[in-house]
Amino acid sequence: MQPHAERAPPPAADDIAGWRAVQADIEERARMHCEIALKQTGASVHERIYAGMKALLIAPPNAGDAAPAIFLHGGAYTTFSAHSSLFASAPMALALERPLISLDYPLAPQASFRTIVPVTAAAIEAICAETPIAALIGDSAGGGLALASTQHGLQSHKSPPPRLVLISPWADLSANSDTHRTHAHRDPILAYEPGLRVAAEAYAGAEFAHPDASPIHAIFDLRFPPALLLCGSEEILLSDALRLHERLKSSGAELALHEGLFHSFVTIAPHAPESRAALAHIRRFIDGAG
Repeated sequence: MQPHAERAPPPAADDIAGWRAVQADIEERARMHCEIALKQTGASVHERIYAGMKALLIAPPNAGDAAPAIFLHGGAYTTFSAHSSLFASAPMALALERPLISLDYPLAPQASFRTIVPVTAAAIEAICAETPIAALIGDSAGGGLALASTQHGLQSHKSPPPRLVLISPWADLSANSDTHRTHAHRDPILAYEPGLRVAAEAYAGAEFAHPDASPIHAIFDLRFPPALLLCGSEEILLSDALRLHERLKSSGAELALHEGLFHSFVTIAPHAPESRAALAHIRRFIDGAG
């Protein structure tokens, strides 16, 4: 992922044509990195559809008969896709020794959280109907969407995924988290101004406090599945992870704080020793041994 200091300013929150151009540019720039990841991992990719949502089934050669996990990519709700995030999902599938079902959820501003959350929840429900033991893994914005979609399903009396893994989750669209300010000069990957703020407006308009948009405001009860939260000590979303951990403790949440590391290090640098250790932790957790 390109450091935030090197990125062009984002389009206006409601500039759909501008965001389409940004999205197309990212898809093209990510293509080579994804092709390299597929070659290095030997993973095969198969298109699937769940509850009308397109998805990629990413099958590493060491998966055997392991149950798949569900993956929600990052990208501030406005960029990346199941295809352009293969640089992250293919190495993860290999490290976890299981297939990943990467959902191609709609992006903002073409859609808002009011559409994105329920359609993602429906796709997750369809997968879990086939594979009840499929864990749900969300990266960054995908972590926020994993939380909101799981909560949406519970409110509709649907069975949730048995376990959630939240990697550097973006759970509060506002700038209210302490580390948005204190870590602004320490985080090489994310900056709230202007990037995340504009993306948040594209996704939620002025409804930052809605629990489907900012799941830090959701009311979690004992029905919520156990979650593993992973976060780097240098990222602006550190407060999101710390606050979420407090909210989810009653349902068995676990926090893994990695000193000196940056946002989404697990998916951005999957071959680093710290990432390999974190991926091994994720594997133990979703296997029920963590």
